[in-house]
Amino acid sequence: MDFAYLRELSTLDTLLRALILELCLACEHLLKAQINTHCSNNDKEDGYSIVKSFLKNPKNKPRALERYEKGHKPNIYQQELIAKYYKKIFLSI
Repeated sequence: MDFAYLRELSTLDTLLRALILELCLACEHLLKAQINTHCSNNDKEDGYSIVKSFLKNPKNKPRALERYEKGHKPNIYQQELIAKYYKKIFLSI
């Protein structure tokens, strides 16, 4: 294969990659917007039950909360959030 063909192939690859990335990001945004709209329009849902069911799986629990439950002190950025929301989210787990 000639070097010029490789260069053109590389250019096409870059353009295709950019196009696919743009499409994926647009799809992700649309899905997130639809999920947000659906959850916002549902009067029976307050959001906490969604988080509870998501965090029941140990793989989904953030490391900061695992460390907090084991007695480690959270950093200054996480401390106020954990103090405010920890009891509301994890009371029934």
